[in-house]
Amino acid sequence: MARSLHYDQHNGQVYTQNSVEVTSMVSTWLSKSTGKKNNPSEYRNTGTGASSLLGMAMRSCAWNIDIFVPNDLVCAEWAYAEKIYEYLKSKDTVTLKNWALFHKAFPGSKYLIRTFTLPIGAKHDSPPLELEPIRRQLVSLTPTSLTNLELRNLTVRDTDLMALLEFPNLAVLVLEQSRNLCKSKDDGGIHDKFMSRWGRAVYDTKAFMKLKVILFRHFQTSLNDTLAGFTVFPKLALCNLDSFFAKQDMIGMAPGALVGARGRWRHLPTDCQSTQVRGQNPEITWRRSDKTVHEKMEMIYELAGKLLPRPETDALGSTLVSVHYGDSNRYYDRKSYSAWFVRVPPNADEYIVLPAKRPNPAGGAAAEVSQRPKKRVKSGKKQEIGALLGAFV
Repeated sequence: MARSLHYDQHNGQVYTQNSVEVTSMVSTWLSKSTGKKNNPSEYRNTGTGASSLLGMAMRSCAWNIDIFVPNDLVCAEWAYAEKIYEYLKSKDTVTLKNWALFHKAFPGSKYLIRTFTLPIGAKHDSPPLELEPIRRQLVSLTPTSLTNLELRNLTVRDTDLMALLEFPNLAVLVLEQSRNLCKSKDDGGIHDKFMSRWGRAVYDTKAFMKLKVILFRHFQTSLNDTLAGFTVFPKLALCNLDSFFAKQDMIGMAPGALVGARGRWRHLPTDCQSTQVRGQNPEITWRRSDKTVHEKMEMIYELAGKLLPRPETDALGSTLVSVHYGDSNRYYDRKSYSAWFVRVPPNADEYIVLPAKRPNPAGGAAAEVSQRPKKRVKSGKKQEIGALLGAFV
């Protein structure tokens, strides 16, 4: 809210004017692109003569691309759809909606861009109001499309983390709490007990089925409770905690020690700064200044696959949407408590089913019922069925 003092020359009145910034309910990032679309009616040919019919058709298609449906491009075939796609790329006017349109019309095409980066700016310490519009757009994409999502320096609360359960195909999730909130007594409802509830909700809703990496930074949660909640995530292989409370729990811990319930996580030492292990050090990768946040999320995703190989890996040709939402200003954290942990898969012995205390012979449930002693009825209370039915006549 801005306040200013004004003076009216007509009547000599002095008054204070308050102005409040209005937040639009329509998301501007849906049609956001690096370039600017040009209205075909305002185009003027700078060369000699009239412009070509092909150029006029490309400008008209680029201007009306938002009303296209995948069937329109399929009917036009790739020979013409490629010309429209290349024209949009040359003008830097490809939006998320346009990118998804071409992938739906021509899935698996090697000529289309595999990764789409979507930066969404927001003021620091502001609530993440754009989570729901982002989710709706991601749901409308192809089912095989993966998503890397980063929330930076926003006021994240427990309801926001619960809303993330509805995001489809999350591969990398980066959550950086607001600096003002992490230093205050208000934890946003994200505490140790909430971590267990969040893990339970992930298990019940079968969410995060493709989530492999999570960065959980500047939250007021302890080490064991946070890792206990992350253990429920089915495909999670690598996690990062940057918390003063978690660092306090690590005092006296040996490098590479097993932590968490049943030793499900192993501490990954990241103090070595040599160039030989730079490709295997997630902390160095995340702090690199020569890479964008979208590139770093992809690099850490590939590193997680090397640290914990799994047979069911996603196809290399899968499409990827990389979303950065929040404060885009880069800052250096001098009081970093960052620690990385790699998942430890359970041993084969832990899957052995223990035998029942009272093994049942080859009779199953029916034999168990037959072995139960029958109740004996006293002779004085016995009654014939005919006399019993006669009482109702």
